[in-house]
Amino acid sequence: MKSVYKNIFVFFLGLIALYSCMEKVEVNLTSSEFITFEATMGGEESAGTRSISSHFTIEEEVWMVDMDQSEGETKATLWNKFSDYGSVGVLGYTYSGTVSPTIWDDLNNKEYDFDGDQLVSDSSPRWSTLPTDKGDKFRIYAYAPRIENLKTNIIEVDNISSSSFQKDYIAAVSPEISVNMESSLRERVPLAFEHIFTAVQFKADFACTITSISLKGINIAGSYTIGSGWTSSNSQNYTMTLPPGGIQVVEGAVIGGIPVLMIPQKLGTGASLEIKVNDGGAEKTYSVSLSGREWLPGRCITYTLKAPSDGESDDYIYFDLAAGSVFITATTDSTRYTGWVFKNQEPVKITGTHQNGNKYYVYQSCTYNSESENYKIGYTGQDGPVTASDTRTLPSYDPVTYNNMLWSEYITNNPSVENVIEAWDDKAGAMPGDKQNETDYKKGVRSVGREATEHRIHIVGSVGDMELLLDNVYSTYQENGVASRSTGSIAFVPWKQSTLHIVSVGDNRLGCIHYNNTYNTNKNNANKNYLVFEGAGSLTVADADYNNNLSGSHGIPEGGSTDNAYFSNYWCAAIGNN
Repeated sequence: MKSVYKNIFVFFLGLIALYSCMEKVEVNLTSSEFITFEATMGGEESAGTRSISSHFTIEEEVWMVDMDQSEGETKATLWNKFSDYGSVGVLGYTYSGTVSPTIWDDLNNKEYDFDGDQLVSDSSPRWSTLPTDKGDKFRIYAYAPRIENLKTNIIEVDNISSSSFQKDYIAAVSPEISVNMESSLRERVPLAFEHIFTAVQFKADFACTITSISLKGINIAGSYTIGSGWTSSNSQNYTMTLPPGGIQVVEGAVIGGIPVLMIPQKLGTGASLEIKVNDGGAEKTYSVSLSGREWLPGRCITYTLKAPSDGESDDYIYFDLAAGSVFITATTDSTRYTGWVFKNQEPVKITGTHQNGNKYYVYQSCTYNSESENYKIGYTGQDGPVTASDTRTLPSYDPVTYNNMLWSEYITNNPSVENVIEAWDDKAGAMPGDKQNETDYKKGVRSVGREATEHRIHIVGSVGDMELLLDNVYSTYQENGVASRSTGSIAFVPWKQSTLHIVSVGDNRLGCIHYNNTYNTNKNNANKNYLVFEGAGSLTVADADYNNNLSGSHGIPEGGSTDNAYFSNYWCAAIGNN
């Protein structure tokens, strides 16, 4: 029986786990006859920091309300403690079955206040005044700050972009309460408050002058129904108000001082973030697609502009791994780089002279993140070679998740190689049009619509100091041959004094990384080659889910069973030499 060798290498960079907590407000219960409330404030587990392009990172964290009652704090757009919200609006409804609820006038428009650890009112109604003739069930909708004469559980937002001070609202809905339940069970009506907006803020990790911040193609109007959520519309552009001439940004500080409140939404095609920077009198524009991303209520989302390399806004050479393999050589026979991109949906070769210090940006388009057919995203313009006048569009990717966990969290300390391989994609290498069942689509990479490629990256010779940025690539290229093979999803075969920086953006998955650093016993004449991993993304290197008892030597096999078998690296390290 032929044995199958399984190996895996998982590399993590800049992963942060943030967890929510619950803050409880105890009510002042003077009598079981009065309706009183037990309020909590919390949020779901948040994602950490991750790269979404070469110039931007995104961080999501739970946005909590501080229970501290210390004085001297300045109110901002985001309230920072319960007492900031002022009075609480409470709406009570009675009903029976599916009959439309009836407002309970004795409770409606009563003012409750957050006072220290109490939720109190000067005129709390009694349970005995509940109109039992209107139904046998009861429910409360609460929100803060209170809106005068609000008669329904709907909060309207007309145009969020026209307001420089959008109020921060929290809201809660009680569970269904039986009118006839024992008084001891209804002494405190539970109210779990949540933020109804998404807080969005912007930072830069370097000192600079920001002249413009724009969010394009977002919904800026909508209705929030307490207990049901948002309906939003009116897709427009939002431009943040900045002082004339821009604003001097301190490294790591929030631009503008406070976040802006946005309507939670799934961002559609064309949504993007654009930040303009004044760099010594010259304006530079940095942008990133937000298509397919989601703003959830109760989250504070931070977009951070990363410092450009060597003072340049964009000095990368771009390749699309979906369009073709990438070859970079610095040998006696050739000093070239060659790769492919899509232009007007057709593959175009990109080639030139490799030099010490070159930086290469490898992305991988796919069906999900492109309006074009057959996942051909990239350059548009007049037909022919790619020129500086052509418009380039990079793909946008949702983060890979599995079982409601970020991929980077799922693989952390995961001892099962097989589970990691299967969780990513149990039919690895399937291309658009392949028949997939429901189980396949629940796998990590499949659920966000990404596909594999058998294209590879090959780097050989004395290439000097170079950077290879991987932006959500998924290559299954592996060799099933002799142990001395010198190729892989990425092959780095340097001759001497060469350093390859692999920078990870998003979630990257490779079959293997071959690194052959020729040994030299003469210390004074050592080759001095280095392989360096950097970036804020994740990089997973593992066998693919294939039957390796096939005639093919690499890549996606044809025919045969793919159940419970792995296309192995043939006793070679996931990262390393034979």
